[in-house]
Amino acid sequence: MAEQNREKLGSYLRGLRRRKRLSLRQVQEETRASSSYLSQVEQGKRHPSARLLRKIAPTYGTSVGDLLAMAGYLNEPEVNMSDQERIEWAFKCVVSDPRNISMDAAWPLLPGLVLKLRVLSWRSMKS
Repeated sequence: MAEQNREKLGSYLRGLRRRKRLSLRQVQEETRASSSYLSQVEQGKRHPSARLLRKIAPTYGTSVGDLLAMAGYLNEPEVNMSDQERIEWAFKCVVSDPRNISMDAAWPLLPGLVLKLRVLSWRSMKS
C-alpha cells in the first residue's frame, strides 16, 4: 500500500475512533492489538493487517468489508471469494461472534446465511 493511502486510511481510522470517543487503550483492550501498533497505523506508518481491521470494525461501528476494501485487501486474489465462500465466511463470523460482522456487510449475504442455517437445522433434526 502506498504511503499516501496508508496515511489516508490511518486518518480515517483515527476519525472513526474519535467519533466513538475511544482512547487507544480502550481499542487495545477490545482488539488485543498494542496501542503503539494502533497509533502507528493511525499515523500511516504501518499498514494494518486484515485481522486487525476485522477486529476494529465492530468497535468503530463500521463494516469489515469497507475497511478491507480501503486497505486494498479485497483487490488481492487470495481475498476475493466466491459467493459460497463469502457465505461460509460470514456464517463462521456470525457463529463465532455476532459482533464480528456488521449488518451492512451481512445484508447481501442473508439469503445464503438463512439457507445455511436451515440446512444445518434440518441435518440436526434428522440425526
